[in-house]
Amino acid sequence: MKLIFGSELKPNNKTQAIKTLALPVLTYSFGVVDWTQNDLNGLDIITRKMLHAYKNIYKNQSVARIHVGREEEGMGLPLIDTIYKSEIIGIGKYLEKKEDKFIRWVFEHETTKGAATSITKKTSDYLRNSDIIIDLSEERTAYSLDVEIKSLKIEYKKKREKQSIAQWKEHTFAKHYRTILEEAFVDKNRSVEIFRRGWLRAEDERTIIAIQDLALRTNWTKKHLERMNVSDRCRMCGENPELISHILSGCKILLESGLYTDRHDSVCRNIHFKLSKKFGLPTSTEHHWSYKPNSIEENERALLLYDYSIPTDNRIAHNRPDIVLHNKTESICVIIEVGVPWDTGISAYEREKELKYQTLKYEIRRMWNVQDVIVIPVVIGATGVIKKSLNDNLQKLPIQISTIELAMAVIKKSISICRRVLGYR
Repeated sequence: MKLIFGSELKPNNKTQAIKTLALPVLTYSFGVVDWTQNDLNGLDIITRKMLHAYKNIYKNQSVARIHVGREEEGMGLPLIDTIYKSEIIGIGKYLEKKEDKFIRWVFEHETTKGAATSITKKTSDYLRNSDIIIDLSEERTAYSLDVEIKSLKIEYKKKREKQSIAQWKEHTFAKHYRTILEEAFVDKNRSVEIFRRGWLRAEDERTIIAIQDLALRTNWTKKHLERMNVSDRCRMCGENPELISHILSGCKILLESGLYTDRHDSVCRNIHFKLSKKFGLPTSTEHHWSYKPNSIEENERALLLYDYSIPTDNRIAHNRPDIVLHNKTESICVIIEVGVPWDTGISAYEREKELKYQTLKYEIRRMWNVQDVIVIPVVIGATGVIKKSLNDNLQKLPIQISTIELAMAVIKKSISICRRVLGYR
């Protein structure tokens, strides 16, 4: 375990290595050694301590989330207690249903043992506590019995994972992120895609999870949770309480320093770079992360503006969108406006972006004599939460760009902001 946790593997590969290399050492003993509940709990505690010691998790993050699958944006680490009980259920049902003389002797012996050590009695207790109804058919082949037992073990693991998710939802701080994921307007599948595929490095993943769980040690945490004699004000601006949401989206000093702008521009650069490539406009580099857009680029196919004040006949308040594309061949103009608010504000921010340039939209249509003008808001939460409408908005662009690559850029910049402010590594 120490070798795995201390390795340079990405988090999802570490989880797979634990399942493949470490867990079998224990599972071979399940059903032979009488593991007590205290033993199992102790093993899980030791595992989490090693995770913390090797800087794979933060101290105050949700424990339940560690054992939730990656498809649900957990860390996917198996709970040894769950593995043990699912194996006992499999062995117990095999002993009960297998039609073999020697197996029947073992089954009868197990029924005479006490509840603390009997495999069959523990099987019944585990299934009853998880509200699992057993419906194994009476007539079966050896293959069908194996399949049914495997399905029963999977069902038990799913029940335990639901319990972990329920505990995550009850966590005082971590529940807020889980609640956002389950909002009707949030694209949960795309929001968890980065975690499911394990694209982040271990140190980045532990930081963004701590950010989402509100587990980083801010001044507000020190004063109100640790009862330290310190101010709970932001160490940068000194005005508002130092909450994670304030650090990532509400501090005026960080705004003036350009950190928020740099995060915003990382999304803009990606879009602008691909539009330039699409329409044959010059680019200064082969990679979007080192690309520096010019304010105006034009050829016979398109006009591409970046952070440029558009002169209009009538004076309007908002005439400087992030990106404007005039597709000359199709006589269409696209206004692209990027935003990275705190996760809870993505819906309101998107509506604000849509309404902000309605006047400019009509002015461009009249002045440039185009058939249509489209306003496309590209809004991503500061911790990578993606709205369902974002994918539809990106589909309107004449380029291939995914929500995941934009969310990845936002997540990395948010991690960088927190590390700079709070000094985490």
